[in-house]
Order: sequence, then structure tokens, then C-alpha cells
Amino acid sequence: MPTEKFAKNQNNLHGIIRRPTCQKCRTAIDKRAPKTKQAKQIEKQRPKVGEPFTCPICRKRSIAGITAKIVADHDHHTGNIRCYICDSCNTGLGRFKNGENYLMNAVNYIKNHDTLG
Repeated sequence: MPTEKFAKNQNNLHGIIRRPTCQKCRTAIDKRAPKTKQAKQIEKQRPKVGEPFTCPICRKRSIAGITAKIVADHDHHTGNIRCYICDSCNTGLGRFKNGENYLMNAVNYIKNHDTLG
């Protein structure tokens, strides 16, 4: 498929990085974006810049908007917003395609390759 079918995602030192999905597939993904009504409701719960925040996944303590970017996480299958998490964990979930099987495979991989135990 031609490169032009993949939208630009960001720039880095080597040039343009393109999205891993073509524009047609991206449209289907975007249809599962957070629901507007729910997004407005959860926005009231967003940690304010400067407030202490603890990510429910990594448990890292940070200061919202200063030492960590805090984002609303949503289920890519339903579009439902789950809660606020740090940007690093949100990226991690995305890389695991928000799938329990991928995450369990990662847990099992770590357990099977534990060099400290």
C-alpha cells in the first residue's frame, strides 16, 4: 500500500513518522473514540495542573501537567472512558492493543524469563 495512505503521526530527527494503520482503518478506529457526553462528564474529574496524581497502573506519583502528562484512557473497542492515567501507561496500553491476551502474554514472558528468581 502506498505510504500516502498512512497519515502523518509526528516528526523526529529522521523525518516523518506515519501512523501504523492506513487512513481507511484509522477511520474505523476513530469511530470508537471516546463518547462526547461521557468525555464532558469525566473532564470534571481531570486532575488540575499542579495537583498530585498517582497513576492507577504504574502507581508513579507525579504532579499533573508538570512532571507527567495525564490523559483520559478509553477502551478502543467500545469508546468508553475508563479513567485518567499517565501518558506513559496510556502509550503502553496502546502498544498492547488494549488486549488482555497481549498483557497476559507479557506477564507470562516476564515470569518465564525472570533472571532474579
